[in-house]
Amino acid sequence: MFQVVKKLKLLKRELKDLHRNNFSNIIEEAAEDRNNLRRCQEALQQDPLNAALQEEEKIMGEKFRMSNYKAEMMMQQRSKANWLRAGDDNTKYFFSIMKQRKLAQIITQIEDQNSQVQHEPERIAEVFVEYYKELLGRKGERMGSAEQWFLKNGYRIDTKQQGDLLEPYTSKDVKEAIWGINVNKSPGPDGYGSGFSEKLGIS
Repeated sequence: MFQVVKKLKLLKRELKDLHRNNFSNIIEEAAEDRNNLRRCQEALQQDPLNAALQEEEKIMGEKFRMSNYKAEMMMQQRSKANWLRAGDDNTKYFFSIMKQRKLAQIITQIEDQNSQVQHEPERIAEVFVEYYKELLGRKGERMGSAEQWFLKNGYRIDTKQQGDLLEPYTSKDVKEAIWGINVNKSPGPDGYGSGFSEKLGIS
């Protein structure tokens, strides 16, 4: 295990060189490709039958799609790196992100049981309370019958499925589980994301 960790640390140096040589200016490159594509398209609008401009527009389009994709991937990774570095330390960055999420999730109006739209914060809170009181029951009510209903009518695993849960797992199962993780998930403590193992075929 020590050798694996050591090799991964050495690999980071090579990856940093790769990033510096090929991706350090990718955002500026994507912006330049966008402008070149726009100029080519404007020229093509003036002379739509020009075969040379048509071919150039095709090449510029492919080049912009590739550079824009690389820039988008880099920004996703950078945002996760910023969060790992500053997001968990209760810093100003952390609180600004939480404020944005709170504003995005705020409820400004809701429809009550009488189909009346409520706008006041106090009334909105009351609508939620009443809804969950009806859903979960009020204080002092017995829930035994509801639990029995779930046990009788809910989905239950059969004997074969119970046996499958006790079966030993194989390296293939582990590989499928790791490769099934979304590649956009945040990297682990070693700095490598889930897509790293999949791209290299690590099992």
